[in-house]
Amino acid sequence: MTRLAPSLPWLLLFISISGLGSGAFHPEASRATHLASGTKKGLAQAIFQVGGNSGQALGPLFVSLYIIHSGIHGLLWFIPVAVLSLGLTGQILPW
Repeated sequence: MTRLAPSLPWLLLFISISGLGSGAFHPEASRATHLASGTKKGLAQAIFQVGGNSGQALGPLFVSLYIIHSGIHGLLWFIPVAVLSLGLTGQILPW
């Protein structure tokens, strides 16, 4: 364990807190998928679910491998990606 989660109960608490964020935003994202899907609602929901599960499963692996090769300062390259994502999200926010 790390300094942030010195024991199993702390780790479970932190995992629960992170789940709250997912629980707060997931229903709204699912609704947006439903609204954007047109007549192919099942396909859109399937892509939404598979994409989210794949990202959750593979994301930590890819970020770990990236940090191993680029070092901790390589994470600075994610800032432009975050700004771009924020800009794209801001454009569809009124929708």
